[in-house]
Amino acid sequence: MDVYAELSDLKRRLGAMVSFGTVVESRAAGGKALVRVAVYERVTDWLPVASLSNSFFRLWVPPLVGMQVTVISPGGDADYGIVIPAIFNTSCKEPVGAGADNAILEAGGNRVVFDSNNINITAPGSVSIDTPTVFMSGDLVVSGDIRDSRGDLTGHTHTTTDGATAKER
Repeated sequence: MDVYAELSDLKRRLGAMVSFGTVVESRAAGGKALVRVAVYERVTDWLPVASLSNSFFRLWVPPLVGMQVTVISPGGDADYGIVIPAIFNTSCKEPVGAGADNAILEAGGNRVVFDSNNINITAPGSVSIDTPTVFMSGDLVVSGDIRDSRGDLTGHTHTTTDGATAKER
């Protein structure tokens, strides 16, 4: 290869080391962090998706078809790259109302917002905690019914140790 051809190939490879594309296939439904990405006029081979994870903490945000991503390709060959997920764009906007707060939003409407003093959870359905024991310190404020496995506790009465019945609050 002559020097001009080598320089041309080097320029092409340097230009392809970082590219942007759109996920066209995903193996996320099978629990695999692998995607194929449309980059320029071609589709890559199956590429691994980077995430915030290690051996003791894993965050799974499944890569979905249509997601815009960055492909980092050492050597300039996108078929041997790694995908850095999610670029905010016109179809995937930044979380509205989060401002400088940290926020997690999910397509179904679930929302967790962290500010310097509070954690606010909003869910269109329910929030479940599955643990043997829940410990709380501070006040518990409830604006709705309170139930346990035996029924509604809202407006219930207690019998005191001397046999009298305590009044509802």
